[in-house]
Amino acid sequence: MDINSPWLYPLIFLFACSFVGTFLWWHARTPASERRPAAAPAAPRSAAAARTVVVARPVVDEPVEPDVAHLPTYSWPMLLDTLAKRPHIGIAGPSRQGKSVLSMALTYLRALEGHQLVILNSHARPNDYGGLPQVYDYPAINRVMKALLAELGRRKAAAATGVETFDPITVVLEEAPDVMSKVHGEDGSAAKPKVPVAQRFVGEMLRQAAKYRMHLILVTQTTLVKPLGIEGDSEALDNLLWIAIGDRALEKMKSPLLAPWPAAIEWNCQWFWCDREPAWMLSTRPIDPRRLWQVPDSMGDIAGDSPLGTMGTSDENLVDEAMLTDVILITKLVLAGKSGNEIIDSLGGKRTRRLTQIRQVKQVLDLGA
Repeated sequence: MDINSPWLYPLIFLFACSFVGTFLWWHARTPASERRPAAAPAAPRSAAAARTVVVARPVVDEPVEPDVAHLPTYSWPMLLDTLAKRPHIGIAGPSRQGKSVLSMALTYLRALEGHQLVILNSHARPNDYGGLPQVYDYPAINRVMKALLAELGRRKAAAATGVETFDPITVVLEEAPDVMSKVHGEDGSAAKPKVPVAQRFVGEMLRQAAKYRMHLILVTQTTLVKPLGIEGDSEALDNLLWIAIGDRALEKMKSPLLAPWPAAIEWNCQWFWCDREPAWMLSTRPIDPRRLWQVPDSMGDIAGDSPLGTMGTSDENLVDEAMLTDVILITKLVLAGKSGNEIIDSLGGKRTRRLTQIRQVKQVLDLGA
């Protein structure tokens, strides 16, 4: 057919119209479900597969155990460097988990640095703290605390006259809540004044003593500060750096994991693991008795017959003097008709030791009768 034929374009137009008309007719008469291609049938999901998917979903509520290897840890040198940044240290941990071991190690290092030492320990044992004499009797602890407060006042007065350097003193207060509950009156009695001696001592040491080179190591079973009498005292609390030992460390770190020597240190209101294993070796080192703080002559009346007055002499003299004082007091109380429990509550100390002393005194009194 010639492209120039007059019939060509009308034929093309008629063919296009017939095609469009056929499509529209088919679209109008065919249901929509038949116009779409059939989809491939989905594989049936078994119940077991569905259960597997549900089990594999992450459970958000279950605690995830921390990985100790990825937690920040203070090495022993870092721990000592951090402790040097705060003037006072608190060591908290349950019984027989190593809090006194760390305290003895730190005391030994303080002795090497030239600190004079005072050990206030109501549960003293002969070989603790490098074999140093310890003040364990509650009336004696009372007198020593007053002597240290007087020393703090003396250093304040000296600083006001221009003295800038002082010999450092480290005071270790073992079983702090026990001492706080037993040392009250100015004369060592159980009568509670407005501010008990022990509470005043701890508060003054934490708030003011650091600038005069007097430092405190508190050893207790918890980090609770209410038994120490410094609850709400922000100035005192800011100067106290806590180390948690054993179960207390696991509580602070919120960790169920068991470690050989768990310990944690608080820094800027956060807790971090720390290494304390070297403390076991250092805690057994002997300490030079010349490191004991000597009561200045001007404070002899304040110290009275405190064991501090004879520090640097033999342990036997200290024990004999303390035993003699105990025997005299127990004898007076027995003659006054006091029971064994009343005597123990009045004098404090270890119950077994007090019961032995009371029994011995009663035997002597029976023989004399």
